[in-house]
Amino acid sequence: MAVPAMSLTDRTRGMTLPEVLVGLVLLGVIGAAGTALLLRATRFVSVAQGRVAMATALDASLGFLDGDLAEVAPGDLIGATPAAITYRAIRLDGHACRVSGGVVEIARPGLRASRLPQSGRDSLLILSQTDSGPEWVASGIRSVSSARCGTEPAIQVDGDSLALTAAFFPAPGLVPVKAFEVMEARLYYSGGQRWLGGRSVSAGEGIQPLAGPFEAGARFALTDSAGAPATVASARSILGLMEAERPTWDRSPGLHRDTAAAALYPRNLVP
Repeated sequence: MAVPAMSLTDRTRGMTLPEVLVGLVLLGVIGAAGTALLLRATRFVSVAQGRVAMATALDASLGFLDGDLAEVAPGDLIGATPAAITYRAIRLDGHACRVSGGVVEIARPGLRASRLPQSGRDSLLILSQTDSGPEWVASGIRSVSSARCGTEPAIQVDGDSLALTAAFFPAPGLVPVKAFEVMEARLYYSGGQRWLGGRSVSAGEGIQPLAGPFEAGARFALTDSAGAPATVASARSILGLMEAERPTWDRSPGLHRDTAAAALYPRNLVP
């Protein structure tokens, strides 16, 4: 049987070259617009993440300084430069119910401590009464164990018998005692960037990063009661200034910086 021939009509013909070119141009315009939107969204996320990281670094650095330096007293500041501060960090503050020879028993009720004292890392300060007035006596720590002050739980610290025997403690149960370690907070460079780090000098630790990166304007400063530059002996406040690069939305040239400062006024430094 013969099959009738089919004629080509306008509805069955293919696309012409101009139509193909117009379609490609439209597709390119749509693709370019979509790519621009995607890049803009990526940039937004990147800048937002950068700003969050910067704020977190500023908060973390000032929070560390506030927590570690809040209890310093005259004599606790050992050294200070714009890049570093060395100090006694108080880890325990309480009262001893008994000081006998090299043994110090510290009552747990009323005790403020971030952790128990550690042999080889911490030292003791015990308030002794002298003819010229009260004086803190320093002692190393050989061991730490449990004890009792009467019916109350206590911490027994074995210290240096020579240093403690020479001191005078007239009021059992009311002898102020502290445990501390020597710490250093330092701004240092690593990988071409500046970071805030901390280390235990007493334990001989290496510097450990705490927050960053920061810009060159980050620094420490000590001031006296009048707000003038001070030494470790005359300091009444400690300034920690952290400066970090702030990512911008518009890629504008130049370095944009945000700063955060904390002026710490340790209550024990107030005259």
